[in-house]
Amino acid sequence: MSAGNPDLRIVPLAAIKLQEGVTDAKANALARNLLLEKQIINPIVVAPLGETCFVQLDGASRLASLAIIGAPWAFVHVVEYKDVSLTTWVHATTMDSSALRRLDDKDAQIKLTEIRQRRIGGEGIEGYDLVATAMFADGDTLGIYSTGGLIKRARTAGQLIGLYKLKPEQRVDVDDDGINLAIEAARKLGSDGVAIEYANFSQTEVMQVVAAGEILPPGVTKHRLEQRVLMNYPLDILLDATASQNDQNKRLAEALSGIKFHPYRDRVIFQAEPWGNK
Repeated sequence: MSAGNPDLRIVPLAAIKLQEGVTDAKANALARNLLLEKQIINPIVVAPLGETCFVQLDGASRLASLAIIGAPWAFVHVVEYKDVSLTTWVHATTMDSSALRRLDDKDAQIKLTEIRQRRIGGEGIEGYDLVATAMFADGDTLGIYSTGGLIKRARTAGQLIGLYKLKPEQRVDVDDDGINLAIEAARKLGSDGVAIEYANFSQTEVMQVVAAGEILPPGVTKHRLEQRVLMNYPLDILLDATASQNDQNKRLAEALSGIKFHPYRDRVIFQAEPWGNK
């Protein structure tokens, strides 16, 4: 493809490492939809990880669904991690505050404290890392902290999400007044409504988590891409275990030769026109 076009490839599914978890229900539902639609909706966004591997930045559920149906190949958009900004989400959900407070009763490496500020970056606990801030609809705000390093912090975030993973959840972008929007959404859920803002992980920390063989819980990292591709790709090609990677990318190149990319919206800057349009 010409300079400036997105770097689209077919790579072995096994070469991609997840950096965030997925829910079984979502992955299974998406797998059923893949088989029904017979195409993957948009490429999975990855960044290089060493010479032959990649780390998933966006599309964890799509990646998991491909694994469920036994696809050996993935359709990916390769980006340089340095060109991607990394933020976080605020979750609006419901939670029994007593269940949250029991976290530090069960684990000496977790501490909770009431804080005055309703935002990440307020009061701290010496020797502990901030995991998240839980802002309850009744006005109470708790800081959740962990000690024991990066992996413990990631696991603590997973424990926190486990307290409400079966309950309705609304994710709000931390940007664009997301905190206030999430708090308002939590209030509408009733007295046990809560808005939870997770502390940012850096790109270096994400890579360290992946290198350690761990994954972050779903909905903690938000990778904001300046380049995003809107393009579907036939599922039967990704299911072809007889083709080599070279053959797969020749097929992709042939498909791309019949597609025009053009700007579409802010940030979403590559959109494929229908197949066969010149």
